[in-house]
Amino acid sequence: MKSIPITLEGKVAIVTGGASGIGEAMVKTFGRAGATVVIADLNEKNGPRVEKECVAEGSKAWFWRTDVSKEDSVTALITEVNKREQRLDVLVNNAAWIHPDMYKPFLEQPLAEWDKTQDINFRGAMLCCKAALPLLEKTRGNIIGVASVLASVVTLNGAAYCASKAGLQHLIKAIALEYGPKGVRANLLAPGWIDTAGVAFATTDKKVVQAQLDRMVPLGRLGTPQELANVALFLASDLASFVTGSVFGADGGWLLQ
Repeated sequence: MKSIPITLEGKVAIVTGGASGIGEAMVKTFGRAGATVVIADLNEKNGPRVEKECVAEGSKAWFWRTDVSKEDSVTALITEVNKREQRLDVLVNNAAWIHPDMYKPFLEQPLAEWDKTQDINFRGAMLCCKAALPLLEKTRGNIIGVASVLASVVTLNGAAYCASKAGLQHLIKAIALEYGPKGVRANLLAPGWIDTAGVAFATTDKKVVQAQLDRMVPLGRLGTPQELANVALFLASDLASFVTGSVFGADGGWLLQ
């Protein structure tokens, strides 16, 4: 019996926030599946490291310093991708701002923190989609937005983050509706608690974390960046050719509660 490969051979993908965490796992997974992957990130230390590690294992990847909240920076990214690769097949809007100051009572939250959260998590994705769609139309490519379970439910003192992810979720769905007739797909990943720095800043007390997981997550554990990357690989591939406007939960069952 023949196996069914998940391949991105010959495709070009951009992963924003690709220099660490979930984004890094996606970059490496897409590269192993045959894609040329652009690591779009502000981190000029981790970005080149991820590029070097991808190349060392035989993947094709390159780093481009990108601030998704700045229109000129996003334009420069897409211009460079078109110049070097002459195509774009996949855009992953993964870049996100997660910081302790965003989890405060609504009236106590600094306006600057609110603005930064929206600028990176929501507006940044909009700028990337707007710049990339002309290239994605040519390849009948696809967009993956990394939202959150908190786009659908809210958490105490999380107004800024929840609003930014809910905005992203509706943006990607709107693009799926508008660009479906043009052959462009757009879907969302909705992670729950993933073992990244976003969990670490909340508490390093493993007993506290486990107690919350036992209460909220049926699978009773943190997810891994690789588990998110595996779902993203499916959505980016031709195996998902009839999937658009969908939200794929990767939350260990959080939203069942």
